[in-house]
Amino acid sequence: MRVIVTDSNNEVIAGRGSVQIELLSSDEKSRILFTDRTNHRGTTEAQFHFPAGLVGSYPLRYIVDTAIGSTKFTQPVRLEDTSRFF
Repeated sequence: MRVIVTDSNNEVIAGRGSVQIELLSSDEKSRILFTDRTNHRGTTEAQFHFPAGLVGSYPLRYIVDTAIGSTKFTQPVRLEDTSRFF
């Protein structure tokens, strides 16, 4: 996925920063899926895999640090087993 870091006016925050993406479990423990720096345009391409065999709804948390500050954003994701046997 492409992560684009913006401010409250939806303007890209240029300059280096960092992005971390975590998958939270029901006991609020986190599993880090991705960590990297943003480029000079405030974006990064996040490539990661969810843990094998994990199904259900989970919060996905983004933690961003930039020159103007830090923030966290959480969104729900639903993981399904799409394996099919014929």
